[in-house]
Amino acid sequence: DLMLVGLEEWAKWDLYDIEKKTRNKEFMKALMSEYNSVGYFHRSSYIGQVYFSNQRSSFGLEGTRPLWEYAYPKAYAKFVQKYAKDFSVPDELVWGIMRAESQYRKDAISPVGALGLMQVMPFTGYRVANLLGEKDFQPRQLLEPNAAIKMGARYLQRLMVKFENTIPLVAAGYNAGPHRVKNWLASFGHL
Repeated sequence: DLMLVGLEEWAKWDLYDIEKKTRNKEFMKALMSEYNSVGYFHRSSYIGQVYFSNQRSSFGLEGTRPLWEYAYPKAYAKFVQKYAKDFSVPDELVWGIMRAESQYRKDAISPVGALGLMQVMPFTGYRVANLLGEKDFQPRQLLEPNAAIKMGARYLQRLMVKFENTIPLVAAGYNAGPHRVKNWLASFGHL
């Protein structure tokens, strides 16, 4: 109801207050649904992982599909699907990076300064914006889902080319930097 009258922040905090006060599994399932509806994907994912991991493991994917979908949501699907397609990157890779880097938090800021859903460093953001021909880029844009996913997906495309579509190397390069992956390959060979 708070969402319907435009009080999104109050709705999120109200849901969080309910979450803190209950351990009832049915209430938790309802909370996951509500969190997803207000774009608070990191909370629904957290509940799905913490409170329903045993149930997911016991009954498999088909027996508990909604619980899996809450634990691993298709957050910001419209943007992910658009930019994954535009840049020829698997959308599952974009969601996987988003989960690993920010746990689906659009306002995430790391201690080293990476920003947003895809945890893009400002310097990398400028470089990717240059590749995209976006002259007015400002790092704070990375805190907006559309821009974060666009920049992250374009950077993933670049890494896919650099590492010949080898997903583990792409993921490692995204997190640690492509130069480190090149050093690891030189030191340890192709594992």
